Amino acid sequence: MKKHVALRCVLSLATALLLALSPFTAALAEPSSETILLAEGTAAETQARIDDSGVEGPTIFFVAGTHGNEWAGYYAADELMEEIFPTAGKIIWVPRANIQACNIEQRTAEDEVNLNRVYPGDPEGNPVEQVAAEIMALIEQEQPVAVVDMHEGYNFYGVDGSIGNSLVLGATDGSFVNGLEIIIRVNAQNGDHPDFTFDSNAPAGSLNHEVSTRLGIDTYTIETSQVLEMEERIAQQKLFVHTILDIYGIPVEEESA
Repeated sequence: MKKHVALRCVLSLATALLLALSPFTAALAEPSSETILLAEGTAAETQARIDDSGVEGPTIFFVAGTHGNEWAGYYAADELMEEIFPTAGKIIWVPRANIQACNIEQRTAEDEVNLNRVYPGDPEGNPVEQVAAEIMALIEQEQPVAVVDMHEGYNFYGVDGSIGNSLVLGATDGSFVNGLEIIIRVNAQNGDHPDFTFDSNAPAGSLNHEVSTRLGIDTYTIETSQVLEMEERIAQQKLFVHTILDIYGIPVEEESA
């Protein structure tokens, strides 16, 4: 009789332990997608989305729509947010960083504040500076392995001062080492289009410069050339994103068409 009682006690303890652990295990394994507001309540209020696989792994951060007349970046982000989801780690998206500029399809909003010259931003500043401050805060909080800003140039690299058809590398060793590999891989899959080159002169106040110098995080600015057709530029933006995800070890599942 005593043996049966002891066995039941052991089984009860084991069951209790499994029940206690199961919510924790489920929470770790459950994928989630969370939308948060940046600069909430201001004219520049925009969304960020955190796609969390629920599986341990690195985080990567994509920003698009910094300039509203650089369409391929935020069009590509829109498509990718519907097409891919991480199976390990997290992907964070800010698809329309300067939503006012995107809405009117101009470089800046009517306030003429260039988002890519006001980082690290100011929580008490104008609406665009508040967006910049909250993007920087989210990056610092999430500590991604890389931050990628999706832009366009009006021409090919070096033509009339354009930096189109390039990848601008941040001021970290990892940005250079991995950036060169990114360019090699992208060029190998870029068909008959001119090869992408690299640049390393991100201006002060840009996301690239401020994240890499202040936070020590690898940063990249994708610059497709608006000489090409829109669908070609979107494809190039997406090629860069997939290549960067692969190099930084973030696997994704793709939704079938």
